[in-house]
Amino acid sequence: MYTAIALCSEFVHYGIIIFALIGLFVVSQPKWLLISVNSMIAVAVATSAFLLVYTGYETYGALSSESVYERSQFRYQYLGTHAWVYWTILFLTATPQLWWITKLRKSLKLQMALCLVIIVPTFMLFHRYGMTIR
Repeated sequence: MYTAIALCSEFVHYGIIIFALIGLFVVSQPKWLLISVNSMIAVAVATSAFLLVYTGYETYGALSSESVYERSQFRYQYLGTHAWVYWTILFLTATPQLWWITKLRKSLKLQMALCLVIIVPTFMLFHRYGMTIR
């Protein structure tokens, strides 16, 4: 389920980049473009919040479990040799929450920059790498 929500979030970020690129090359930005981008931003913020809550729930469930294997696997994930991948994924998953700042939401250039910061490292590199080492 986490992977499906992460892919949905990835496609939303791609849409924001495409619409932001259109807006950068148009002299006067049409109202429909800003409405579309703001709608996609709302979806991105919601999926980011859902992923963070789901991660917290998954962590609580694993650490309070009676299964020694599950607890040790999560401890290894948080503190092991590949912990930097997990913490980077968690940090970049929380990055869309920056869109609560009005200045970031209103500027197409800042929106595109934030999407590029989120998409390239998070979904293309760290999520795929994180799934292979788990």
